[in-house]
Amino acid sequence: MEFSATISIVSRYTAFRKVGCGGKQMAARRLMFLSMIGIVVSTLIVLAAVRVGHALPRGEELVYSSVTSWNTGINATIYRMDVDRMLSQLLFNSRTDNLPGLPVIWSPDGEQVAYVQSDQILETYLADASGGSARRLGYSTDYEYNTLWSPDGRWLAFVGGGDVGEDIYLADADGSQPRNLTQTGLGYRNLSWSPDSRRLVAEGQNPEELFVIQLADGQITRLTNDHAKDIRPFWSPDGQWIAFMSSRESGGFAGTRFDLYVLDAACIDSPAGCDDVARRLTEHFPADSAWQPFWSPDSGRILFASISWMGGSDLYLVDVTTGAAQNLTNDNARESSPDWSPDGRSLIFESNKGGIWAVYRMETDGTGRVRLTDGTYDSRRPLWSPDGQRVLYIANPSRNWDLYLMTFDEQSDYRLTDNWEIDFYPMWRPASK
Repeated sequence: MEFSATISIVSRYTAFRKVGCGGKQMAARRLMFLSMIGIVVSTLIVLAAVRVGHALPRGEELVYSSVTSWNTGINATIYRMDVDRMLSQLLFNSRTDNLPGLPVIWSPDGEQVAYVQSDQILETYLADASGGSARRLGYSTDYEYNTLWSPDGRWLAFVGGGDVGEDIYLADADGSQPRNLTQTGLGYRNLSWSPDSRRLVAEGQNPEELFVIQLADGQITRLTNDHAKDIRPFWSPDGQWIAFMSSRESGGFAGTRFDLYVLDAACIDSPAGCDDVARRLTEHFPADSAWQPFWSPDSGRILFASISWMGGSDLYLVDVTTGAAQNLTNDNARESSPDWSPDGRSLIFESNKGGIWAVYRMETDGTGRVRLTDGTYDSRRPLWSPDGQRVLYIANPSRNWDLYLMTFDEQSDYRLTDNWEIDFYPMWRPASK
């Protein structure tokens, strides 16, 4: 597909040769020919550099996965795309037996990627973002998942399992020298780094409580002890708070309703510990369960979806200090996949209001709600670009899911992929921020 432009240029010169005669025209043709040769050479250089990932000036870049169907026993192909040039580079093929390509994650410097291959077991692989050979992350584990680079880019944490159970492992940024950080075999998941890269908070599986692990010495501190399911911890961007969801008010370990809680991370270093420190933010919450929480960039608010077991969902915003919550959507539709704008002033999300999934934008107080996609076909999973001027999303106007880009300055949509495959899970390159 990329070389069609080169073929087109040569064809145009051939057609030009068939028209006109005379000395001036011949000189003009020679000049045109040399210009076209320069364009051809430049095009080939650009394409070659993009294919091997070398040092052309980067535009906004992303990675995404692509499959031929949602059936099991398929291959997921992982691509890197230069959005400004609309050029894609095949990076890897990933075998999957039951998971059609989990999200590919970038290292903080944008030079490496990690992805999970599922073929009977979960195996995590690392590779240079420019392509090349991928290497298995686990050396002493049977399987590994939940891989996260530290914010400072020095460390790589993951959950690894084997005969003795699951533990949290820590490796160098390139995946080398992994070591067992917890050494308990009790099982952990849903890791979240502290912003200073000194600690990890994790959800335990036996028991389902929260734990903080110190990187320096591997010390484990139990944050919660309330005989309930405390799950999905996530550190605030400024490091002051740890928010999580808990079933402690709906039957403990047997509970099915989850409320949103927050605790002051200073309790980790306090002699009094973190018992009874957690504060319930959704105490008078009218819906069934709080889910999909996202911190605001300034760490002052949490955006989350309220999941009703009857099938509906709304988006809520809660103030961490006052606990005041606001229903931002308040309709009979299903809203999900919210994303904060980089400046924290706007939100984008998906909604099936009207029967078709579409992408919407609104202010953080719930006003100014605007549908960004036309609503004639499903459009989902919106993501802000790092500069806040564009929105990436997936849509299926005719057959399978493709990637689209919406620009606010031009008020235009661009179709980034157009093929018979299913393209999904796009992730922006962090180094572009």
